[in-house]
Amino acid sequence: MDKLFAKQRLKYICDIYTGNSIPDDLKEKYPKTDTTIPYISSKDIDATSSVINYDTEINIENNNGKFKRAQVGTTLLCIEGGSAGKKIGLLNQRVAFVNKLCAFKPKEGIYPKYLFYLLQSDEFLKQFYENLNGMIGGVSIGLIREFIVSVPSYEQQIKIANRIDKKISSINSEIDAEESGIRELNQYSYSLVSETCKKGLDCLNLKVSNNRFIGSMPSSWRLAKIKHHCYLKGRIGWQGLTASEYKEEGPYLITGTDFIDGVVEWKTCVHISQARYDEAYQIQVEEGDLLITKDGTVGKLAIVTNMPGKASLNSGIMLIRNVTKKYKTKFLYYCLTSSIFWDWYNFNQRGQSTIVHLYQEQFSSFEFPLPPLDVQDKIVKFLDRKINAC
Repeated sequence: MDKLFAKQRLKYICDIYTGNSIPDDLKEKYPKTDTTIPYISSKDIDATSSVINYDTEINIENNNGKFKRAQVGTTLLCIEGGSAGKKIGLLNQRVAFVNKLCAFKPKEGIYPKYLFYLLQSDEFLKQFYENLNGMIGGVSIGLIREFIVSVPSYEQQIKIANRIDKKISSINSEIDAEESGIRELNQYSYSLVSETCKKGLDCLNLKVSNNRFIGSMPSSWRLAKIKHHCYLKGRIGWQGLTASEYKEEGPYLITGTDFIDGVVEWKTCVHISQARYDEAYQIQVEEGDLLITKDGTVGKLAIVTNMPGKASLNSGIMLIRNVTKKYKTKFLYYCLTSSIFWDWYNFNQRGQSTIVHLYQEQFSSFEFPLPPLDVQDKIVKFLDRKINAC
């Protein structure tokens, strides 16, 4: 083996030790002052970015000898609980830290940033997770000290760390650019849908709609309320239905997580018994129904297509069925993705509790523009083409 990449036990390349816990009745005695240092817990380390929050709730007097310290250049790794092996950070200031975190202080000849990346490598994590045990999940310091890792020369450590830094920076830049592009496309789509649903394709012969969330609209259009054109229904609670009753086959049970790109992904749906399907006859789904989530992530939409069998809804979804046939379901779908709906919804949420919910009674009075059917067809085809091109 190349001597530049010799294998060594961790105990020979870094000092390894855990921090101290603080009794609950003493926590309030450690506020932040000019003479304190942050007391870091696992919640102060971001699992995605490895950024450490030093603006902590608890701070330790700098001269308090009861608490272990970790210096700049030391890596902190969570070794216990649900975040074991996942939360890691490289210190850029002196701290005290909780006993669930383990400090890895590099010895002479070990580049701090290399050690930080080494503790995230497959080589280290394979050994870590193989030794993870106990009810709350943890790895003992004694075992970690004996882990065998690859240690190149100091110069190689620097090159490796710098190469990883550049790669991460490049990836982050690509992610930022992609996310920015997605945001711009989403905003473009939202604006396009909103304006088209309000004013049509030519924006001619507009009149005041008397709806604050629509503004002006073509003179040949009128306003319509959900309750005058739709059958609207949601499951009232779970009616005793529990996950233990889910079946391998039978009628489908649709949840909001089964909404993919505006349709129901049947493969991800669970199943219920025929008896459960029959007792909730009000929410038995039909081909062409429009569904909207009313709890949690409010406003997700799906049109029911290609039904493989009978289907019902869970308690977080509302069924919207076209009963008058005076509107195109896809047109209403677009109205509900536009500012017409979201401005209305946000306005009606004012002064409500922090629980996010779309109430059936309130939603029944939601008003949307109603162009002639042939105009709706043109708008839907136009928006389908534009949105699919994004």
